[in-house]
Amino acid sequence: MAEHHHADLLLLDLKLPDIEGPALIGSMTSMDRSVPFIIITGQGDERVAVDMMKRGALDYLVKDVNFIEFVPTVVRRALSQLEKEHRLAAAEAIASGSSRKFFTSASVSSSASADLHDDLGQQLAV
Repeated sequence: MAEHHHADLLLLDLKLPDIEGPALIGSMTSMDRSVPFIIITGQGDERVAVDMMKRGALDYLVKDVNFIEFVPTVVRRALSQLEKEHRLAAAEAIASGSSRKFFTSASVSSSASADLHDDLGQQLAV
């Protein structure tokens, strides 16, 4: 499915019937189809949470009696974080382009000023 569809966010159960979460993330990464994800598991092991966060998980939910109550909040928070990251990347791209234009025009202005100075200096000296 990841080969043919794009997702903004993946809710990924750590233990799937056909593939485990870490293997799926590795496979998607190797296909260059990485998707931001939240891990969901029935295992409350902190080591698993740390490992998945290192692999790029935005958050980690443990399936317990209150699990379903937390899903909307965690998903909203993750999508908000992704939106902020996209806006920041867009602003950085604009700023980078603006600074490149500034330095290019400053370089051209400096070069033109030097040419004008040299030409004018030669004409006055003659």
